[in-house]
Amino acid sequence: MPRRPPKPEQQALARERVRILFSEAEKAARAGGAERAQRLVALARRVAERSAVKVPQPWNRRFCRRCSALLGPGTSRVRTSAKQRALIVTCLRCGAIRRRPYRRERC
Repeated sequence: MPRRPPKPEQQALARERVRILFSEAEKAARAGGAERAQRLVALARRVAERSAVKVPQPWNRRFCRRCSALLGPGTSRVRTSAKQRALIVTCLRCGAIRRRPYRRERC
């Protein structure tokens, strides 16, 4: 039997919880608790998935989709590829690679 879609009040509450969990994960990562930050990101993703809420845009590209680690200095490598016209982000924990297209600026 398919799941019923969540009510708007539940979705609003879920959005708020996801936002709080991501901000707490960022604080934990700054304090040096990488495992705690990873767990908080995994929880935020699960809350968003279960309540049919999208992950907020500012946070969408800041975590690894494979291992839920926050991507930043020390946990990721960022390269640009002129040939592919892409920004290549590599997670240094699990090795996952994400390519994001970009357009070159015209002078």
